[in-house]
Amino acid sequence: MAVWCVSWFVFVSTVGCTGAVGSQPGDDVQGSDGPTPDGRSNPRGPNPAPSEMDADGGNPDAHVSTTEDSGTSNQTVPDGCATPTVGWPDATNTGVGPGVTLTPSGSVHATTAGMTIENLEITGTVTVSAHDVTIRNCLIRSPGNAIVVEKSALNVVVENVTLIGTNRTSSAFSTQGIRIFGDHSYDGQRATFCRIDVSGYPSAALMEGGGVTFMDSYFHDLSIAWTEGGNSGKRGSDVIGAFAGDKYVIRHNTLEMDTGWANCVVKFPCDLSWDGFDYGRGQDIDVDNNLMAGAGWTMCAGLECPLWSGSKIIGYEPVNRRWKNVRVTNNHFSKKFFPKCGGYGPIAYSDGSESGNVWEETGEPL
Repeated sequence: MAVWCVSWFVFVSTVGCTGAVGSQPGDDVQGSDGPTPDGRSNPRGPNPAPSEMDADGGNPDAHVSTTEDSGTSNQTVPDGCATPTVGWPDATNTGVGPGVTLTPSGSVHATTAGMTIENLEITGTVTVSAHDVTIRNCLIRSPGNAIVVEKSALNVVVENVTLIGTNRTSSAFSTQGIRIFGDHSYDGQRATFCRIDVSGYPSAALMEGGGVTFMDSYFHDLSIAWTEGGNSGKRGSDVIGAFAGDKYVIRHNTLEMDTGWANCVVKFPCDLSWDGFDYGRGQDIDVDNNLMAGAGWTMCAGLECPLWSGSKIIGYEPVNRRWKNVRVTNNHFSKKFFPKCGGYGPIAYSDGSESGNVWEETGEPL
């Protein structure tokens, strides 16, 4: 199945972790360097300030602990993510667990291997620069990026965390709930997210470098309003998207984008060069057993990139500059927002395989 859809995919900067030791909720934590002078967004923002925080706050359950760990493993499904949700992920079985007492906190920067961040209500950004960091049972509210995983980190685990975007006028260019950096090549399992609840961001997750798993999580009520350069309007967003890299797994999630203004619910784009980087090269993508609804095209991966001469398409990028081994299997596509699932349809991609996909409402094959 080869379908080309006209859409754009331009993202971003990360948010600096400006909260110093002991920063409090309400402190200014946003630090995007915005568009470049030619009007494009800079895909790489400033590195977060190296602050690290101890946030007991009188709650014996709340802590940022450190355990030195000299090695790493490539465990794809950590123990904390081994138990799947019952039924489709929603507000009842994702996010902060029941009965958890949260302690208010500002931004956190995890710089020590083996660090655990848990039971916190964070206003700001959690930035991870070390291996084997766990974020568990936290509520994070942020006007900018909520979780930033730097390319120096591997084996990050995020479980039972709620992310809420608080800036409804931010753009997909500058803000994502989750931003994961990499070196555009697979160098191990970078991060695993399970049972997270994400809302309020123009894009829920943007990745590069590969080695990322999303499972048993709920993405919903995302915002695509934006204001830039004095002009107000709406531009496309994606729920989950990637620039490049190998070995991405998106399994058993609920992924919703309730507007046709958006690009795709899941998007691995055709080749786009940006400041010397070739985004769109990668392989081994598994999109399996998800409930998806909305956006322009709901699922996009490995699209044929057109070659333009003025306003005329004169050809397409070569096959070796597209995503490879894209598997779209056993997913449920819902007509919750549009009769075709997405405004244009359910799936647009090439160089992939699909099987077992059905319409959620009827169970009929796609």
